[in-house]
Amino acid sequence: MSPFEKSFAKEVLKSEVLRVTILAGFFMLAFIWFLIISNVDPAAFMRTRHPGFYKLLLGLLFIFMVYEIGARVAFSHLLKNHEMFLPLPRYVNAFVETSMPTLVIILFSRTEQINALFMPMCLAYFIFIGLSALRLDYKQCLFTGAVASFEYLAVAVWLIDKHPGSSAPILELGIIHFARAFIIFSFGIAISFVSIELKKRFMTSYKSLKEYSTKIEQEVKERTSDLNLTLIEKELANKKVIDSINYSRLIQRSLLPDKNEVKASIPNSTLLWMPKDIVGGDITFYEKIGDGIVYAVLDCTGHGVPGAFMTMLAVSCLNRIVNDDLCSEPNDPASILKQLNFMIKRTLKQDKENPLSNDGLDAGICFIPNSGGTIIYSGARLGLFHVNDGVVEMVRGDKQSIGYIDSDTDFIFTNKKVPFKPDTMFYLSTDGFTDQLGGKKGFSFGKKRFKALLSQIYSMPLEEQQEALMDAFNAYRGGNERQDDVTVACFKVPSVFL
Repeated sequence: MSPFEKSFAKEVLKSEVLRVTILAGFFMLAFIWFLIISNVDPAAFMRTRHPGFYKLLLGLLFIFMVYEIGARVAFSHLLKNHEMFLPLPRYVNAFVETSMPTLVIILFSRTEQINALFMPMCLAYFIFIGLSALRLDYKQCLFTGAVASFEYLAVAVWLIDKHPGSSAPILELGIIHFARAFIIFSFGIAISFVSIELKKRFMTSYKSLKEYSTKIEQEVKERTSDLNLTLIEKELANKKVIDSINYSRLIQRSLLPDKNEVKASIPNSTLLWMPKDIVGGDITFYEKIGDGIVYAVLDCTGHGVPGAFMTMLAVSCLNRIVNDDLCSEPNDPASILKQLNFMIKRTLKQDKENPLSNDGLDAGICFIPNSGGTIIYSGARLGLFHVNDGVVEMVRGDKQSIGYIDSDTDFIFTNKKVPFKPDTMFYLSTDGFTDQLGGKKGFSFGKKRFKALLSQIYSMPLEEQQEALMDAFNAYRGGNERQDDVTVACFKVPSVFL
């Protein structure tokens, strides 16, 4: 069976369900109507010569109603199980339904004689023939019209022969009822044409829908193919970008101070460096000069690739300042910050009118003299934490950033001397740790919690401190998104510097 035939058979069953539902409703209303009349005005029935007439009529209507309800159940079952309604049962069902008005006419003829042929129930033939159009089969419509006209004519001949004493001439009655039978059959022919037209329109709609569906499927295939091709191209392009960024990470890591070199000067030191993305905007700077060490942490604008570009610029500027005598006193962190502010702003042309960018950085710079037991610190919005005997203190930086449009190139940063003991721990941190959102209420980690954490871990070995910082950060963050790059430089000044 072709897809069209299956679809058409399904629609036929749906039409059959609708048709028998209408007939069941019709017989139910007729049954209720005569039941009410028989109880409200029993004299209308008792005047007939046959007292049991109304019981027979109600019995017939009830049987017809039950039959149509049973037919509806059967058709629904076939529809649900995707089964066919075979031709022979369809014709039998059409014959049974078309004979229902005939049985009612015969019942009424027992009291009304020949006049039963002129009563309204004869019009029921037209209802059955009209509803046969829902079978979507012109043969069924012709069959229904033929059965209805034949049964009506047969009953008419039988009644004329049985009751010849009618007031009208027999020939005239015969012509009248023959004409009525012909009208009934003609109505069946007309309905068959209606059925043909309905089936034709269904076929046209099905073909149009099939063509449209085929067209849509083809367009979907073409667009899916184009989309897959575009997706492959984007994946390749994305891979190239990721590969480039991954390689840029190697470049950025090369900007970090050499771990072995730092360890040679400051054995008790470690670095927690966690970019938010593959590359980041945090960087550290280390340089050993004649009378001490310059150690700095820088937090540049943004994170990711833009932040990484800024770290390259910042480290390049610091190298020039410290090593190329661009700062008259490289052992003076405040002077380094002032010169860095000037160079960043000028390099990005943010000291001109209508600059294209507004980028910069925050920084904290320590100068560790070879002797004296004192660190010199200067900060641009970053502070220096130090712990003595479990007591955590913070040396605040100046409230001035580096390199931005609003950054004042004439600003004088402040040097602060921080005395230390052999067991004093120092922590230079960007704000990525303290600004991280998390916890039960989604608040930032905060400096207070950070100080409490430092007071707990300061006495641990440096490697364990790094792990403790990382664990505390991740535990507090939970499922929240990383806010920023995170950098914490931890070190203890060697006793030889005292």
